[in-house]
Amino acid sequence: ELLHLDCKSIKIVMGIYMIKALLAIMLVEGVILGPLQIGYNLDEDIYSISFIVINFFALLLLLAKEKIPNWLYELVFIFYSMKIVLLIFIYFHIDTVMNALSIRDVDAFFQPEAIAYISGDTDVQVYSKIVAYIYIIFGPIMRIPVFYNIVSSLLADIFFFKTLLELNISSKHIKLFTIMFMILPWRNVLSMFMIREAFPTFLVVLSVYFFVRWWKYRGEKNFICAIISSIFSMVFHSGLAAIPVVMMMTYILYDPGKCEWAFNFKTAYKFIAIVLAIAIILIVFGDVILYKFALAFSSDDGLSEWSNRVINGAGSTYLMDFSYSSINDVVLQSPLRMVYFLFSPMPWDWRGAADILAFGIDSSVYLLGVGIAFMKIDYVSNQRRTIINVMICMYVFLVLIFGTGTFDAGTAMRHRAKFTSILLLIDAMCISGIKQKNYSRDR
Repeated sequence: ELLHLDCKSIKIVMGIYMIKALLAIMLVEGVILGPLQIGYNLDEDIYSISFIVINFFALLLLLAKEKIPNWLYELVFIFYSMKIVLLIFIYFHIDTVMNALSIRDVDAFFQPEAIAYISGDTDVQVYSKIVAYIYIIFGPIMRIPVFYNIVSSLLADIFFFKTLLELNISSKHIKLFTIMFMILPWRNVLSMFMIREAFPTFLVVLSVYFFVRWWKYRGEKNFICAIISSIFSMVFHSGLAAIPVVMMMTYILYDPGKCEWAFNFKTAYKFIAIVLAIAIILIVFGDVILYKFALAFSSDDGLSEWSNRVINGAGSTYLMDFSYSSINDVVLQSPLRMVYFLFSPMPWDWRGAADILAFGIDSSVYLLGVGIAFMKIDYVSNQRRTIINVMICMYVFLVLIFGTGTFDAGTAMRHRAKFTSILLLIDAMCISGIKQKNYSRDR
């Protein structure tokens, strides 16, 4: 059965090939449709819908050539056809939809920034620059950058499936957790609008995929790809720094060949190499990837002003009586804020049916996921438990960073969706590991 094929036979270039081919198709499409729109004054809706439909079917043709099982291909076809149909029709009534979902401010933030960037204002966020370049190529039509979000979401699903495959998860659990990841409600809502979450979500999944390949097969190429992917994810949000940090520490201290932790001359050599690499990255890209940390921790006064501004800026704010006036406050409040970040909106903060629904379809996923990890990890073999513990460290570190910097339920839901994949991978290994005690790579 395909799910039990040697993972070395799965082409590592699959995702890169797909991305390159899809980008080429989109660019050629823009060259063809663009002049038609300019020369014949095509209606924006006709232009954007033609662009989306043609490229979606091109993507399906690319997927058909890859080694994915029929059930996954059929699921992708059905699920993403529905998303494409929704994308086409909701933008006829976009203002009504955004107001109903209370995401008007977030969604509308990147649109004017992208236009401002095209006009010469360079002080905008990275996602706004991406949207601006899409506008330069295809015109300022909101459906097209959102289509890129949907493509990123689809690629995240494919690489999540491939990661489960690399982890030797049982066939039925691969199906279960792939479907769970695909249908996560809030993640799908976010991918349908001009919001940046789809890109870092994909990059997180991609980085973990390469990290797992390094864990199983060693090879510096896999580790370098994991680090590059995770650093690119930091461009969209500095809080994702937890991922490369944990990966680097694991690379330094763990020997996947001997399946043991150690600190010796070889690890000291790795440590020096990693420190030098980090120094170079920070010198070149520090102002971009550490922007959020610089904004919050520039000084105690800056920290206080930032926390008060964020607390007063959202309707779903929690722990309103708590704010930061110093680094000590950050340390003391972080455990409580981590809990609120994971499970909000809490029942005692519900303001109506929308909060109850959000708790039911989003917060409950994390309650269940954390509960499964706690209950099942003791029954997992030591070999599998090692990589589970590494991913738990990664997840806890992420929750710590995002939890200390998040003050309302809506933002918490957006941020935790970026790395839900890690929690689901932990749960998949815990559940599947109960019956599969022989997790180890072939030597």
